[in-house]
Amino acid sequence: MNNIMEIFNRITLKNVRRRTLLIYLFMLNVILSIAILVFSNAIISSSKATGTIDYNTVRLFYTFAILVLFILSYVLTPLFLSRSINSMYRDNIIDNLHSARVKNSDIVLAVYLRGLTYLVIIITSALPILSMSFLYGGVGAFSIAKILIAILCYTILFSAISMYISSTIYDLNISMVVSYVVGFILLVVTLVFLNYMISEFYYIFFYVFFALFCTIILLLNTTNASMINM
Repeated sequence: MNNIMEIFNRITLKNVRRRTLLIYLFMLNVILSIAILVFSNAIISSSKATGTIDYNTVRLFYTFAILVLFILSYVLTPLFLSRSINSMYRDNIIDNLHSARVKNSDIVLAVYLRGLTYLVIIITSALPILSMSFLYGGVGAFSIAKILIAILCYTILFSAISMYISSTIYDLNISMVVSYVVGFILLVVTLVFLNYMISEFYYIFFYVFFALFCTIILLLNTTNASMINM
């Protein structure tokens, strides 16, 4: 555990100095803030004219915000994780950790947790803005919770996929491209089944189990990947 935290702190400090996380947080909240201003103005203007709240507009904003979170996870996951093992191998960091007798599993878990932590922070930072939809009604808290679970599971699984690809493909650009292709396929599949997850409760349990099971398998394979063991 000490080795994991030491590696986690080392690579986290490197990214904090670049202010990467702050930039992404700022961009996300600016986009969602502008969106809620536009949709709120439309809702208020419509309610003044008709005397009723247009719940279709509320659901439209809600759908837009959810898509933004999915797309953000899709775009940022390879940036945080696809190049993680690859860059550590290129900078001889893995060799230095091996010389200090650090286990492969500690390296993989530390890098994975660092990238996943960044992604979860970015996604959860949008929750206060998404909660504005409750002011107008039309969207249930239970539905929002299930969709956020789906986003989190997608992020967990895609992060593991990106880690595995990064540890098996030596060329950084190729590993990034492959990660985006696989992540896009997973994103489309997730969005297709999203309506089933919202309407039927047991679908979300299946998706959670599927994501966690595949993540464990991928992380175990990453530990044994050629780039880690060299």
